[in-house]
Amino acid sequence: MKILSIKKKNSVYYFVSVIFIVILWCIISSSDINGIIFPSPSAVFHNLINLLKTRLFYIQVLSTLKRCLVALLLVLLLGSSLGLISGYYEKIYILLKPLVVSIKSLPFISIILICLVYLKPNNIIILCSVLMCFPSVYEELYFAVKKRDKKILDMFYIFRIKKNKRFFSYDFPSFLPYFALSLVQVSGMIIKVSVACEAIILPKSGIGRQLLLSQSAIDINSLIAWSLVIIFISFLFDLFLVFLADRLKKKYEN
Repeated sequence: MKILSIKKKNSVYYFVSVIFIVILWCIISSSDINGIIFPSPSAVFHNLINLLKTRLFYIQVLSTLKRCLVALLLVLLLGSSLGLISGYYEKIYILLKPLVVSIKSLPFISIILICLVYLKPNNIIILCSVLMCFPSVYEELYFAVKKRDKKILDMFYIFRIKKNKRFFSYDFPSFLPYFALSLVQVSGMIIKVSVACEAIILPKSGIGRQLLLSQSAIDINSLIAWSLVIIFISFLFDLFLVFLADRLKKKYEN
């Protein structure tokens, strides 16, 4: 009952926050009579409805989502596997540390410009998304290994329990909260990075391309409409991954 009441309170706060943003938007847009510099919510939503009626809209959205999903799968696979290996073997961690630090330190635009020399646009977007999100997943899983309870590990050693049995009975369930946290952390980041890459690289299709085209044409209505689409997709993407992470945790906790 407490959880339900907390969720209801949170929903009320979210609703109040959205209403406040819309009211603030109306106040700011009212100062622009022509609606050229800052269009009203009604004008933007009308533009958004028109976008939803076109086939082009779904092609752009699906192209971006496809890249995001591929990047997410790759970053989870590489980040979690290398993070766990580094946690178990300190020499691997030392070996990979300069690479991870370099990825974290390297500016986003530098990665794109370097990749442009060697790769196709679609591959650049996926690679940039993976590189930008990789350190978060890698470090979460590395620390998951390091934060295991030493007393429990000693008990496994004393009773000579096999490593594979220990991994599935203790290690793997203890890693799930860290994996779930990394999943939530990178979900929104991947969409933002992918869209930003699309706006710079200009692939044949993608939301980022439409953002840049709207900005070039000084079509503020479309620019804000596409931005709202990104927010909505990020929200759904995040919601799905949180649900998935909770299901994984519950499955192995029980």
